[in-house]
Amino acid sequence: MSCNAPWNHLWQETTGKIKPCCVFNGNVYPNYDSLQEAFDSKENLALRKQMLNREDIAGCRGCTIKEDFDVYTRKKPKLRDIELSFDNNCNYKCVTCESKFSRLLFDDDLALKELGFDRNPIQFIENSTDLSKNDFSELRKIRIAGGEPFLNKKILDFIQTLNLPELAVYINTNNSIFPTKWIPTIQQLKRFRLIVSLDGIDEVGEFSRYHMKMNVMTKNLKKWKKLAGQRIILSFNFVSHSLNVLNIDKTEKYISELGFDSSQYDWYIKEYYDWYIKEYNGTPWNFQIMTVDNCKYPRHLDVGLLPKETKKLIEKKIKNEKVLNYLWTKETDKNECVNFLKYCNYLETTRPMNLPEETEIIYNSVVKNL
Repeated sequence: MSCNAPWNHLWQETTGKIKPCCVFNGNVYPNYDSLQEAFDSKENLALRKQMLNREDIAGCRGCTIKEDFDVYTRKKPKLRDIELSFDNNCNYKCVTCESKFSRLLFDDDLALKELGFDRNPIQFIENSTDLSKNDFSELRKIRIAGGEPFLNKKILDFIQTLNLPELAVYINTNNSIFPTKWIPTIQQLKRFRLIVSLDGIDEVGEFSRYHMKMNVMTKNLKKWKKLAGQRIILSFNFVSHSLNVLNIDKTEKYISELGFDSSQYDWYIKEYYDWYIKEYNGTPWNFQIMTVDNCKYPRHLDVGLLPKETKKLIEKKIKNEKVLNYLWTKETDKNECVNFLKYCNYLETTRPMNLPEETEIIYNSVVKNL
C-alpha cells in the first residue's frame, strides 16, 4: 500500500471524528481539538512510517489507490487537502440516508430501529472543531459534504478566509438551493466542482429524496448551466438502489437533455488528466457527468440481494452497465428482501405519497418471487 494522504490529507465528519481519509476503515486518532493536532500526532507519524515500509494497514485494505510517494510531500508535510462535514442539517429525507447526515431523519430512525432495522438515531450535531487552529497556508483542495452545505453560512465564511486563487473546492449538494451569495467567492476560486446528488427524476426522485421538488431541481440546474465553464464544473451522482433502479436511464437522459455532457469540460479533463497521469503513474481517468454508486447500505436497498427473477426483470429494463455488472455479484438474501418490503410499507404509511410506478414493479416482483 502506498499513498500520500498521511502527509497532506485529513477527513473529519460532523461528530468531530478524524480519519486519514473518507475511505479509511477504523480509528487512528483519539479526540484531538483540531485537524492540525491530529496531523502532527504520534499516531499520524506512525501511519507514515507504516506507509513508507509498505506494511499492510488494516484500515487501507478497502482502497485501490496506489500512489508513488511524492518527495516534496514527504519532506514537507502540510495540510493540503481536507474533507469536512460541518453539520447534519439537511432539508431532505433520502431513503439511503440516516440522521447522522440529515437531522430530519431522527424520528424515522427511531421508528425504524423499533421495527428491527439497523439505525442509530442522532439529533442535530455540529462540527465544533476550531478551524482557526490549523495551518492552511498550503491548502489546495477542500471537499465539503453534508448535511446540505448551502444551508450553513459558516462554510462560506470559512472558505473566504483561504487563498481562493490557489484553492479547489468540491461540494456535494442536493441542489435544492441556488447559493446566490456564494457566486462571487466561487468565481475567485482556482476551481469549483459541484456534485449534485440526483437519485432519480420525477416521482421516483421525489420519493427517493423526499422533499425534492423536480421543478426546483431543473430551475437551479439551468442557473448552474449558465455558470459552467468559468472554472465551474458540474457533475452528478446517482446512488442505485431497489427503489430507483428502473429510473436510472431516464435520469441520465434528463441530464443530457439539459445540456450537461463531458464535451463542455474538455479543458478540465485535460488539466486533471495530465495531473492524474503524473500522480497515478499513467492510470487513465474518465470524467463522467453522472457517476453511479451501487447502494450497499442500508442492505435492504441493495439490488444485489434481490430475488433472481427480479434481477432478470431489471436486466430487461435498464442499460446502465455499472448496475448490470453489479446485479449478480451477490446471492439473494431473503431476510433483506423481507426488510425491503417492510421498508416500502413504512414509507407509504409515513409519507403522503404512494410508491412510484417503477418502484412498485420491483416491489411486486419481490413479493412474487420471495
